[in-house]
Amino acid sequence: MIWLAANWRMVIVGLLAAALAIAVVWASWQRADIVSLRAQRDQLQATVEAYKEATKLRRADDMRRAEISAGADQFDQNMAKEEGGDAPLGHYLATGARKLWP
Repeated sequence: MIWLAANWRMVIVGLLAAALAIAVVWASWQRADIVSLRAQRDQLQATVEAYKEATKLRRADDMRRAEISAGADQFDQNMAKEEGGDAPLGHYLATGARKLWP
């Protein structure tokens, strides 16, 4: 107890140094966590941008397919309305049509 009373300043300085060391270690861990989280955030942002681009391309493709389908339907209707549109196909054409549209 006498030693503590005589060296109380050294004890306080040692405790402060230990507290400072703990704070420095804790801060470095936090900094490493922040760096890791930023890298994850950047990766997720890149993934989101890729999904946005894929969605945009998919919408454009769906619209193109809808236009093609509408054009094909209109063509089929026009062919059916023309003279001979309901006439039976010849043997050669009927065989080919069955291969294409089973």
